[in-house]
Amino acid sequence: MDIAPQDLQELAKQFGIDIKPLQGELACVFVGEWNAGKSALLNSLFGMPLLPEKPIPTTKTVVSLGHGTSTETTITIQTETGRIENYQGQAATEALQKATQNLPRIDYRSNNLDMPANTLFIDTPGFNDTDQIASTKAEMIPADIVIFVINAGISAINQTQINFIQQVVMSKASIKDVFFVATHCDLLEEQEDLDKLHQRIAVHVESDRIFLLSNKNHQGIQEFKQVLYDYLNQRQADILEQRRQRYYSQLTEALRHQVALERAALAHYKSQGDEQRKKLWIDIQEARRKETSKKSDLHHRSRQYLQETLYELRQLIDNSEDQLEKFVDNSSVEQLQRKGFIQQKIHDVMETVIQPQVQNKLENLLKSIQGGVEEGQHYSSQLLADLDVHLPNYSSPLASVTGEQILPIAFIGSVLMLGWFSVPTILLGFFAIKAREFGLTRYADQTGLLNSAIDKIKEISAGGYKRALKMTIAKTLTDYTNQIADHFRDVLEKVTEQALTKINLVADLEQAMQKLQNDRDVIDREIRLDKADILLKTL
Repeated sequence: MDIAPQDLQELAKQFGIDIKPLQGELACVFVGEWNAGKSALLNSLFGMPLLPEKPIPTTKTVVSLGHGTSTETTITIQTETGRIENYQGQAATEALQKATQNLPRIDYRSNNLDMPANTLFIDTPGFNDTDQIASTKAEMIPADIVIFVINAGISAINQTQINFIQQVVMSKASIKDVFFVATHCDLLEEQEDLDKLHQRIAVHVESDRIFLLSNKNHQGIQEFKQVLYDYLNQRQADILEQRRQRYYSQLTEALRHQVALERAALAHYKSQGDEQRKKLWIDIQEARRKETSKKSDLHHRSRQYLQETLYELRQLIDNSEDQLEKFVDNSSVEQLQRKGFIQQKIHDVMETVIQPQVQNKLENLLKSIQGGVEEGQHYSSQLLADLDVHLPNYSSPLASVTGEQILPIAFIGSVLMLGWFSVPTILLGFFAIKAREFGLTRYADQTGLLNSAIDKIKEISAGGYKRALKMTIAKTLTDYTNQIADHFRDVLEKVTEQALTKINLVADLEQAMQKLQNDRDVIDREIRLDKADILLKTL
């Protein structure tokens, strides 16, 4: 690049382009189940008891830790009501000790932290917490490097964790940026148990990214710290440069588009007299009304299609429920009470009937939304052509996968950060996790809602057992369907809204014309456009 980045930023601002630069620090995010030892691991790395450690779901807050610009330690706390609280010095550390529950975010900065420069360590809520709201707080955290923490004394690696790894690989495309850390390894007394744990994890991630540690006796801490810190320092330059290039590429494309638009507006203004300008202004306002009406129509159409999809989803679940009820009727009580018998049938229905059809419905829904957006963009371009305004094609991505945006665990809202055709995989990941929570697959933990409910009715007499079992299955499927429907509605409506805001070519032209009120405005605009053209030719 032959020009100074700040010159490009300043010129973009003059054209009303405000694309926020991505954060300058490398984000290293610690994720995992609650009580896995994430906070204790961070304390061990820092060499001091900074974060509180308790055998309960402690960290329900996103805690960002890094070096500060001030010589004094500072902390910024965002409360549930949105109020911002600031503390300094010893008061900042004391506030951090007291404030790691039920707060949206805490930013702690201190030059006393033993960590690489230009790096943030981010402690996230445990994704296995029974508080579902808390478990979604990590969804949009920017992350470059991921430290996945599990408790060796409780679990090796379960299906939810495997899904997480797959999501990271899909959105980051590099498993090398994920470290797997098993804490509490002092609870495994036999070397054979440690070896088996290592082998199970190594099926999913390379051996040089697996560390078996103990926060209690500091076993393996220094080795992990050395490898991690060396890797952070090594990767920092590449990741930050990629991020910088991506940012300036976006800025450049947006600037090219705006310059072309304003050139067109200026050409019209200079080539026409007052009466022609008045007529053009009336035509532009009429075209903008048509553009707004088209967007409204597309939004209504997408919502209608969403409702139809949700109706079809409920029909699908109802049919699956009927199938399961017939299975219960045709099975003996002894069979139904056999461990895993009904769960296996439910898993088969989920795998062969529900999930494939849900995926198909999702893809059709997303293609419909994408088709609507393309239709709206074409309509908007045609309106410009009718005004005798012709612009080069402008590719402004509605959403894109970036190295800074992964999905640590939660999926709600995450679609806004992903490309269109990545969405089905992400949403199906959400459905699968919810299915396991309800005990609807054979991979479910024993704490699954359905499994627990089935256990409670085992004492019922044989005559009422089948009826109680069918009622339990029906309620579980209804709850599952309601959560899935809410997820469809919440996420996809946000996607549609975001996509339709891109259909605004006439509105942009109208805004550009508004800036040309007199000859002085024309001169200033010509100077600015000429400067922009010269700059863009050097890129």
